[in-house]
Amino acid sequence: MTSRGVARAPAHGPSDPTARRAPGLGCPYDARARPHRPAPLRSEYTVGHTTVLELRGDLDIAVTPIVTARLDALTACPHPDLVVDLRPVPFLDCAALGVLCRARTRIRERHGRLRLVSGSDRLRDIVRRTGLADSFDVYRSLTDALAVQPRVYRRVVPAFDDRPSGGFSWSR
Repeated sequence: MTSRGVARAPAHGPSDPTARRAPGLGCPYDARARPHRPAPLRSEYTVGHTTVLELRGDLDIAVTPIVTARLDALTACPHPDLVVDLRPVPFLDCAALGVLCRARTRIRERHGRLRLVSGSDRLRDIVRRTGLADSFDVYRSLTDALAVQPRVYRRVVPAFDDRPSGGFSWSR
């Protein structure tokens, strides 16, 4: 008790030996009260030439290293075709959105495609509010995402004149 009658917390933490200090914080937390988090990678399978990665649980900064490593492995090949199923994901923070942006960049560099699946409007709203609506293709169902035909990019080569000089005139 202080002189004003207010109880103080112990200076060196609680008396419970199982309580620990939160990393980077001065406040103690009870390790027993923290529930076990399931792995964010639920399943991975192939449909035709498309890899489907189904994620689950909260996608926050705590699980981004696991998701980043798996997405990096899936996007290492040339022309990756990837569908990330986020329907079992109730929460997505900015760190997880950054991981998806990294995967999108890697896939575009390798001339592949990335599609996201989310049954709720929450992900669409997050993507729209962050200004990434043009960067991601978001579908309501896995069937819709898999039914999309790949875009065909053609390299446009300028046509040259049939003359032996290639269209250039040489003056003497």
